Amino acid sequence: MDEYPDGLIVTFSGVVSGSTTTDEFGGFSLITNISALGSIYATVVDTGGLVDSQELLFSDAPPDIIDFSVQQLGPNEWVLRGSVVDEAPAGLIVTFGGVVPTGMTAVVEADGTFERHFTWNNPSLGMATALVDDVWSQTSNLAEGFVFV
Repeated sequence: MDEYPDGLIVTFSGVVSGSTTTDEFGGFSLITNISALGSIYATVVDTGGLVDSQELLFSDAPPDIIDFSVQQLGPNEWVLRGSVVDEAPAGLIVTFGGVVPTGMTAVVEADGTFERHFTWNNPSLGMATALVDDVWSQTSNLAEGFVFV
């Protein structure tokens, strides 16, 4: 809002960088990449030299693994499955741990589901675990599923 809003330069800093010019109504937009979670600052100087700056916090909730389970499909055949709740789950990598064989992962589908079939000759009674990091390196809850032998 300004008496003469047309042609003012709005400069962005923080986790974004760039600038844009206001239209005749003071409107503006900027398409850019965000480097991390954190503060975005927008600063404008009007024709009289007055400065205004606003801060917007760019945040994101960590992913959440739900409905995680371990199921025996047949002799020595097992499956780990569940869902990841996140605004962009497709392609995230779920890492499994606990009593299941080490080094297993699964890729999350666009709908948030994941599934890992595997052969397990000597299953152990106990908890299997699942973790996932989102694109901002935020780690999910530790999901647990009991292994019934």
